[in-house]
Amino acid sequence: VVDPNDSTFLLARNTGGVFHTLIGWTPAPAIQPGPARNRLGVRAQGPDIVLLVNGQEVGRVRDEALREGALAFGVGSLSDGPAEGYFGNLVVTSVD
Repeated sequence: VVDPNDSTFLLARNTGGVFHTLIGWTPAPAIQPGPARNRLGVRAQGPDIVLLVNGQEVGRVRDEALREGALAFGVGSLSDGPAEGYFGNLVVTSVD
């Protein structure tokens, strides 16, 4: 989850409808505020997950809970208000 209003992010795993926080809300100066464009990256290799924003590493965690999973993107509001977002140039590749 990226909150451009205060340039923070968090990483959670959803297992059976239960969210497990892997990295709590963390400030990341690499996150451009407001409607500015942010380029997000996730490198997942085995249990190691690296998060990137605009080419800068902002978080790293090891999570041994799952051997496989799914990728999802969405837009929402943390205060249940209106939200708008755009996705472009989605690339999914092997880390090998």
